[in-house]
Amino acid sequence: FRRLGVFGDWEHPYLTLDPSYEADILRAFAVFVEKGLVYRSKRPVLWSFGAQTALAEAEVEYKDKESPAIHVAFEVSESKNLPAGSAVVIWTTTPWTLPANLAIAVSPKHDYIAQSFTKDGQTRTLVMAADRVSAFTAETGWQAQGEPQKFSGADLEGTVTRHPFLDRTAPVFTADFVTMDTGTGCVHIAPGHGADDFQLGKARGLDILCPVDDLGRFTAECGVAEWIGKPVFEANPLVVEHVKSKGALLGVTPYQHSYPHCWRSKTPIIFRTVEQFFIRIDDLRADALKAINSTKWIPEWGLKRITGTVESRPDWCISRQRSWGVPLPVFYTPDGEPIVDAGLVRRVADLVEKRGTNAWFEMSDAELAAMFGLPAGTTKGHDTLDVWIDSGVSHQAVLRRRAELQYPADLYLEATDQHRGWFQSSLMTAIGIEGGSPYKTCLTHGFVVDVDTREKISKSAQGGYQKPTEAMHFVEKSGADLVRLWVSSVNFTDDVPFSEEMFNRLGDAYRRIRNTLRILLGNL
Repeated sequence: FRRLGVFGDWEHPYLTLDPSYEADILRAFAVFVEKGLVYRSKRPVLWSFGAQTALAEAEVEYKDKESPAIHVAFEVSESKNLPAGSAVVIWTTTPWTLPANLAIAVSPKHDYIAQSFTKDGQTRTLVMAADRVSAFTAETGWQAQGEPQKFSGADLEGTVTRHPFLDRTAPVFTADFVTMDTGTGCVHIAPGHGADDFQLGKARGLDILCPVDDLGRFTAECGVAEWIGKPVFEANPLVVEHVKSKGALLGVTPYQHSYPHCWRSKTPIIFRTVEQFFIRIDDLRADALKAINSTKWIPEWGLKRITGTVESRPDWCISRQRSWGVPLPVFYTPDGEPIVDAGLVRRVADLVEKRGTNAWFEMSDAELAAMFGLPAGTTKGHDTLDVWIDSGVSHQAVLRRRAELQYPADLYLEATDQHRGWFQSSLMTAIGIEGGSPYKTCLTHGFVVDVDTREKISKSAQGGYQKPTEAMHFVEKSGADLVRLWVSSVNFTDDVPFSEEMFNRLGDAYRRIRNTLRILLGNL
């Protein structure tokens, strides 16, 4: 960096591993606790079974995935309006969530039909949204016969169906989130595995069933003995076959879609309901949006991007099930109730400033309880804090700690993926602690991408990038001047294609500039 002419206080870098920085992370957390922004709840979170932890939105990347899309018949057992022997048809691209099904949702704003359908000599009376009949017949081969009976979605409220392979019922409820873009207009509801499902289940008094463990494998709660211990995505074909054996499978097709994956383990993510700690974003959102509008964004489209991500952001899941990181400083009573206390958190921060975060992990429950005057039998939590809090409170751990710096910062500089990452975590923590933005200007730059594949060249690039990426490789080969010339010749707001050949071609331009300066200096 020095050779490249980058300015910095190289003798005193700030590192998130420094005990003083770690202590400031905990002091920031104490402020959130003090202001009533932290709560614990059992709700669906993005879960990486590859890394065995909850994830933040910014730790998710999307990749194409093929899933089995299935249409399943739920036989009607009670209804005021539907004909006897009819079945409500649901569509899902996650067959593995069917063991967690507890209900079906329909739209109160759309029309539904009960109609006779035939296929391969079979005739069934099926219920679905009127707008989705043609798509259903195209995808499954079932053909509509005769005249349909029409109902409004509201008419179906109170209908009770039977689960296709478990001994329980699935009531039909109306819900505004049901759309007519895909499926049948009848949505399979598993409150343990989806945000909308969870909210509907909570509102309607359903249990929160989540028969999947930390490793993404079925538990005994799935209700089918042969599936226990099976990874959920491997169990998809087993579920499909089981539904078929019960006579409830109406169709199965491969479905290509963009699916969330864990940025570290590269495995697909599942929604899973577990006890986690959250920060209330609704309490910060209005002030955050106001701060965004008073910040300068370079390029200007950054304003629109971060506004969109902040407007739609759910509450921030801040607990992680990892064995590394800054501890979430929560104690538990002998009854398992969490003790979340700002004064206690600050005392933990003082301990960490002296001894580092290892103290939390090395000291026993009894030692920590005695040190902080807690009752015998009190235990420490094993979760760690989301790393986006670590980086997001640099405005406290760096700007507020160093006399030569000022708050707010003149400029925050990061890549195009940070409007939901560091730009946003910094903003949210600053709104919570300071009541305003930590920066006056945000500048967004592109990625350096491989000229052939257009994939970004970074330490987290999938498969490990094989070509040289260290600046020193090029400094030693061509000199620091050429690296500086390359940097100053690219448009940083776009993704920057890079190859050694392009770099070598720049050598000609470099020699022309150098020779011109040489002639000018000679003449002077």
